[in-house]
This record gives sequence, C-alpha cells and structure tokens, in this order.
Amino acid sequence: MDGHESPRVVIMKSIDAFQVYLMTSMRNAAGVTDGLKRLGVDASEVAEAQEMVAQASLFYETQESVCLADSYYGFLGTPLRVEPVEDSASYRTKMFYSLPVWPDLELELTFNDERFAGGIRFVHASEPKARRLKREELIPWKVVEDDLPITCREAVMVDGFSTMHDYRCALLDTGIEEYYLAFDFALLQKVIPWKDLKLEI
Repeated sequence: MDGHESPRVVIMKSIDAFQVYLMTSMRNAAGVTDGLKRLGVDASEVAEAQEMVAQASLFYETQESVCLADSYYGFLGTPLRVEPVEDSASYRTKMFYSLPVWPDLELELTFNDERFAGGIRFVHASEPKARRLKREELIPWKVVEDDLPITCREAVMVDGFSTMHDYRCALLDTGIEEYYLAFDFALLQKVIPWKDLKLEI
C-alpha cells in the first residue's frame, strides 16, 4: 500500500441521467445550461447520462429498444400515480413522474395494452391543467402544449416530428400579433415573433 486512496467513482442517479437526456434533446440552450447546473452535472458527464438512458431502453432509438412500462419502473422508480386513458383507442394507461428540474410540471407517459410506451409529454402538476396565458407569461420550460387551445386565437402546427411540435399562434391578448412557439415533449422551448422569424418553415 502506498498510502494513496483510489479516486472515488460516483455513479450518476438514474433520475438525473433521465433529466439530462430529456434536456439535451430540447431546443433551449440556455435552459439546458441552467438545468445541468441545477443537477450538478458537468458537460463532460452528458454522454454518460445519455448512455445510461439508452441502455435502459426507454426510447425507440434502435430496433432493439423495448420501451416497456417495466423499463420506466426499473429506471425511474414508482410513479406518482397511474391512471387509465379514457379518450384513446390505442393507449390504455398513463403514468406520471415528478422531475426536480421542472418542479411545477409532471411527465406523462402513455402505454398500450401490451405496456409499450407510446407517448411522453409534460403537463401541469396542479390545476388548471390548461391555462390562458398572456405574452409575458410565455416563458420557456413553464408553458405546456395543453395551454395553446385557450391561449391562442388560432394555433396552427407548422412543423412536427416525434416529440417536436412547432406552432404559429395568434395570442388572444395581443390582437393580430402572431408568434412562433417551439415545443419539445409538449414543453415550450422558444418564443419568436412571427415577423422576426428567419427560419423556413
């Protein structure tokens, strides 16, 4: 023995790895930077978190991905609650988890009869589940997609793929002014006045 201790290996908590995975799949660089800081995760640890989630088979990333409810139980633990899905012909069950980076929200996961995952989105943790918001309340990582029907005079999806949904929204409180709203996992990421939008949609 030379008297030197071996460096202690710290294993990232699975709940933290999951949040890192979600964050780094979102289009909100400032939010990701702040979220990593809140979790105490260094940028050099992001790849480790992504690998942990990939190994747990929670998302359909490869043909071998399973994405069963049991995988989420095993990785994230017991959900806050489990409820039936009453308005879908495809999905039967939804589970809810609380994630520390988003304390005012819950993550909703839906599963079919065979317990395969079919949907993942953020919802408000408390009532009301849908909220009419003013322009100053459109804050990334605070607004969910469910808010759009009563916040926008008209919300038109202009782009959408997998967990990404982008809208052209005329807010009820601003008359005719329109905004580009970008959502990932049904969580607001960007707000840009439509007239200032430089992207081709």
